Amino acid sequence: MPNNSEIYYTFSGKGFPVILLHGYCETHHMWCSFQKELSKNYTVICPDLPGFGKSNLEHKDFSIADIAKIIRNWIKGLDIQPCILMGHSLGGYIALALANRHPELLSGMGLIHSSAFADEEEKKITRDKTIAFIQKVGAGKFIDSFFPSLFHPENLENPIVKEAIESLSKHGHTLDTDHVVNYMKAMRDRPASLDVLKNFEEPVLFIAGENDSRVPLENSIVQSKIPTNATSFILKNTGHMGMFEKQTEMLRIIDDFISNTITP
Repeated sequence: MPNNSEIYYTFSGKGFPVILLHGYCETHHMWCSFQKELSKNYTVICPDLPGFGKSNLEHKDFSIADIAKIIRNWIKGLDIQPCILMGHSLGGYIALALANRHPELLSGMGLIHSSAFADEEEKKITRDKTIAFIQKVGAGKFIDSFFPSLFHPENLENPIVKEAIESLSKHGHTLDTDHVVNYMKAMRDRPASLDVLKNFEEPVLFIAGENDSRVPLENSIVQSKIPTNATSFILKNTGHMGMFEKQTEMLRIIDDFISNTITP
């Protein structure tokens, strides 16, 4: 599939367009199994976010809003709007930023292990420490410990989880250290998007992990009550990576949401 505005993406299926955005230090590969199944009924597009995977990013300093603008231009170039946009973690931040400026592009939005809350001060301090660590030892050393920490410890022996960590780490080791650092800064400095949820009129899907170490469950519950048209699910015994920890359940949830959203 050729690039559009220097965004690399995979494209499969026919029907209503659905875009799946990956999270921090991930690539489009994380959505492969979901794209395979969902493309039986829909057009499914999985990009590499700018600076990750095979997508270029020339800017050294950028905000989440800047990345959302790039994604907006890419979507317009594909001429597939309106679409349903779903984002995991960082991908959810970008979806919210896009919904803030261009809600007309979206028929629905999914926040998967993501948050409309801004970072609290304690989280910002943690991010600053992580930035210093990455700058000192490089992105590769960070990746080795990062991905296992995203899963609920009880799931680490699951064969699907083991394979996922190996694949995520493999692709993570190809990332540019500057991009890894600058995305961390952008996440740290992003504003709250609670008003975006309040004003967004289309359906919103929330998927949270009961044991998510990155997005507090209480925040997920609070934000799920803000939109006028929301559906929310809490995955039991699940950390930050429900697409691997509860693959079958999450696939069913997403498929049902898409079907209900596009059905008149």
